[in-house]
Amino acid sequence: MKRQGFSLLELLLASAILVVLGVLVTRALLDQADLARRTQARNEVQDRVRMVMELVKQDLMMAGSSRYVSFSAGSANSFIAGVTEAISGWQGCSSTNPCLSADAGNSTSLRDRFSVRYITSLRPTSEACRKVEYSFDSYTLRRSDVGCSQSASPQPLADNILVLNLRFECSDGSFADTGSPPCTGNRYARAAYITVVGFSLTPAPGNPPDASSFSVVSGNSTLTENCPLGRICFGTSERVELPSLKDQ
Repeated sequence: MKRQGFSLLELLLASAILVVLGVLVTRALLDQADLARRTQARNEVQDRVRMVMELVKQDLMMAGSSRYVSFSAGSANSFIAGVTEAISGWQGCSSTNPCLSADAGNSTSLRDRFSVRYITSLRPTSEACRKVEYSFDSYTLRRSDVGCSQSASPQPLADNILVLNLRFECSDGSFADTGSPPCTGNRYARAAYITVVGFSLTPAPGNPPDASSFSVVSGNSTLTENCPLGRICFGTSERVELPSLKDQ
């Protein structure tokens, strides 16, 4: 007599195979989803840190700039060389009115406060003199960009910034972290070493293999900041020339 259907053993074996395959597929899908979330978190923090670095570099490179170039159509040579105009309210860089100031807490903290003054041709003459300040509210980096005669108005720039450290190279080869200006006497700030570190806005699944701590020279010490548990951290450092402070 011909047998029909499957035996109990065959059904159990088939069920076991299906369960194993289901577990493997589910695990693969979960791992893929975790990888996608980690990649998204890593890209987000990298973009945010690079944005902060570029903006800080831009402001530092402008520190002390006192030239306003206008391309007014009323000048015969305006389309070739531009016209340099005087800006009312601008005061030259000095020890009593510095164009670059670094907060005294910079040597004991890796979340620095600093300010710069400069003139920019990207704004109308009446708004060309700018006073820019960077400060922190916990891990939120804030930036104030107002006219030189106005009071600071800090606005949130970037969240989850673990480190913003500035170290200034003076014209005699020495280094300074604090002061208004940082380099005094016959010295001027020739360059700035900038370090920016941020951590992801959301926890990353699993145990991210990224850096767990960052050591940065500040003052006469090396300070360390630990990446928050479960977050992805990213840091970058650059040396930036400060061309306009040499002539002050």
